[in-house]
Amino acid sequence: MTNLLLALASAMVLKALLSLEISAHRPMGAFWLAVLTPLALMAKNSVIINVVLAVFNAFPIPPLDGGRVLVGLLPEPHSSVVARVEPYGFLIILLLLMTNLLDGLIGPPIRFLLGIFDQML
Repeated sequence: MTNLLLALASAMVLKALLSLEISAHRPMGAFWLAVLTPLALMAKNSVIINVVLAVFNAFPIPPLDGGRVLVGLLPEPHSSVVARVEPYGFLIILLLLMTNLLDGLIGPPIRFLLGIFDQML
């Protein structure tokens, strides 16, 4: 949730920066463009990074937060099976990364959330 709140805050900052009408032809306009353009790019990248981190951490493999939530929600015989996967969780994540399967799994939720934040702008 923290990553989604950070993405929301960054989107609000980006929206505020984009709403400023600064022209390079006005006095001091070029200066403000030079200052505000990197800030807008940082806010945009902060939205992307925090959305990716939120979705990645929600992935239900035990060393990640989503895996720990899954273990807590499942009834006992199933939760212990999932909990035993934890020592191998990072290996599973690396395997998914190397085979590009992770993108297929977390790509759609990332694109969905980025679309929501894009509509805010």
